[in-house]
Amino acid sequence: IANLVNSSEAARGTFTANEETAVTVTNAAVTANSQILITLKTVGGTVAGTPYVATITPGTGFTVKSTSADTSVYNYLIIG
Repeated sequence: IANLVNSSEAARGTFTANEETAVTVTNAAVTANSQILITLKTVGGTVAGTPYVATITPGTGFTVKSTSADTSVYNYLIIG
């Protein structure tokens, strides 16, 4: 847990869901083996499901997909 608390600022951030359109999150800290945790920060639109990581591009970032009408802001944390 100490590693999470002291995690680099570069390994976390926020993104805004764009309904069913994939959102690209640029973050060079991501690796092929990264685990990406997503938590709700601010509700927007209709939150009908859980956003999920659709793709990871090591050293570049990842894409997240959400549900129809979800325009919420989410936090993310990259582990590994």
